[in-house]
Amino acid sequence: MKNNGSSSKVKELRKRKEFSQEELAEKSGLSVRTIQRIENGESDPTEESIKRISVALEVNPDELIGKFKKIIVS
Repeated sequence: MKNNGSSSKVKELRKRKEFSQEELAEKSGLSVRTIQRIENGESDPTEESIKRISVALEVNPDELIGKFKKIIVS
């Protein structure tokens, strides 16, 4: 799917928390490369990645799931 609007939401929320990509990766348990790929729209996050990112960013998963819902329901 590679949705740039969705990926920019992750980046926007990360920057709002003043996290670097490295900090988000550490807090979420994902690799820096995974965070980069999601933010750059190079790959779609898995449901598990969405959950981990939302916990790390302290946001309701719906904020991200709404953006990526096509991934989850397909």
